[in-house]
Amino acid sequence: MPSGRIAFAVFHPAESYGPEDHRHDHRVLVYPPLYDSLPAKKMDAAVEKMEAESTAIMKTMQSRKP
Repeated sequence: MPSGRIAFAVFHPAESYGPEDHRHDHRVLVYPPLYDSLPAKKMDAAVEKMEAESTAIMKTMQSRKP
């Protein structure tokens, strides 16, 4: 992965694979680790923003199911 780019993926922990749980447990994995380069408050804000965006995307996808 080129340096300087931020990639993130939403993942579901193994314990949340139930039919209901996995739709509500969206956690964000950020690579490369940014705690080394950003103050913790900025990192927390960035993660919260990405979590909100991924939750909005998931809700949109669920509302489009037939």
